[in-house]
Amino acid sequence: MIKVSAVSYHNTTPMIYGIQKTKFINEIDLQLDIPAVTALKFMNDEVDVALLPTGVLPQLKNYKIITDICIGAIEQVKTVAVFAEQKIESIQKIHLDYHSRTSVELLKILLDEYWHLPHIELVAASEQFEKNIKNNSAALMIGDKTFPLLSKIPFQYDLATAWHNLTQLPFAFAVWVAKPGVSEEWADKLNYALHFGINHRQQLIEELTQTNNEIDWQDYYFNCISYELDDLKKKGMNLFLNKIKKPL
Repeated sequence: MIKVSAVSYHNTTPMIYGIQKTKFINEIDLQLDIPAVTALKFMNDEVDVALLPTGVLPQLKNYKIITDICIGAIEQVKTVAVFAEQKIESIQKIHLDYHSRTSVELLKILLDEYWHLPHIELVAASEQFEKNIKNNSAALMIGDKTFPLLSKIPFQYDLATAWHNLTQLPFAFAVWVAKPGVSEEWADKLNYALHFGINHRQQLIEELTQTNNEIDWQDYYFNCISYELDDLKKKGMNLFLNKIKKPL
């Protein structure tokens, strides 16, 4: 049975929905993890397939991208952002989400090339670091824990929006990769399951709204997260990977 690690955030929920509804779940050992853990498991050969943050791809030796589905955004993602009480020009310190290296690397690029604020101190953070969002101290936060902050924190700097403004390209935050031994036939099954989930987002939204109607799932799944790994996202991903290979 092939071991698979997928991100546990709601941005992945349509994919997991498709895997479960097509019964593909019975053919795999599915593990749900934060992005940093999916990367570690893949690099340590603990899983065969993973939904990996794009920022870790340069560290890999043997892998292949096996689906045309990703976690991406065209102009806005909402759940990858710097949250602050002041304008970014006044920020002196940003606490970094420990869940994802990709977002941290993207932030470094944007601070240097887009906001022109390379002097801001970047600090490694731990759990509950959102409490550090005060005065001239901000936080880079990703994933589901950002939802409660969207209506509370006055200044939110969406990294996908800033990237698009800088490059005129979308951003791919994570892609599905596999070890060389995974067959094309198996990859096709995964791709089918993922597409099934993406194509049935509306049904998923109805189910999610019954248990949590405080989040605008319609907006999030149709206007924020963009799942197609198309040529423009590949171009944006390659540009990002070229940038993080160079010292900032």
